[in-house]
Amino acid sequence: AHTQNNDALYSYDFALLIALAQDQKFAGVQPEGGVCMSRMFYLSSCCQQMVFITARVPEETAMAFENGEAQVRNVEVSMFTTPLG
Repeated sequence: AHTQNNDALYSYDFALLIALAQDQKFAGVQPEGGVCMSRMFYLSSCCQQMVFITARVPEETAMAFENGEAQVRNVEVSMFTTPLG
């Protein structure tokens, strides 16, 4: 398991969000407005907060990563935490 800094997005989390968007595309899910939404959440390292991360991945970007293309459109990422209990 890894811990997430509330001020930064780790590369592992970003890669997972992209992979989730690619899985949606390959499963035949139609992206709304050409954008795949991927979400993940987990407990913070102290188990006192829940971390939520959402990525808006353009369809072209999901495919570009799969095809090894050098140029991609920006991915919008939002992250927040909420205390438990």
